[in-house]
Amino acid sequence: MPLKNNIAALRKGLFDVTKDLVGLERLPLPILGYEVNLKDVIIWIVREMHLHGPLPNQIVFNLKIDGRPFFGTYPSRC
Repeated sequence: MPLKNNIAALRKGLFDVTKDLVGLERLPLPILGYEVNLKDVIIWIVREMHLHGPLPNQIVFNLKIDGRPFFGTYPSRC
């Protein structure tokens, strides 16, 4: 059974790998926020789709103005 410190270390390690995969970087000031590399995110989404079955001939991505995809569930506080 992992201890609290082990869980924190695992969580940090997973986040660091995910951050590198999508190219997460802080935006330059005065803008507060982060950006991702869209090409890397699309590659991740296509690989995830491939895990759940064969890929269709055409994939359509709908992006919101702030860059988030339309699919998925967002908490009500966002």
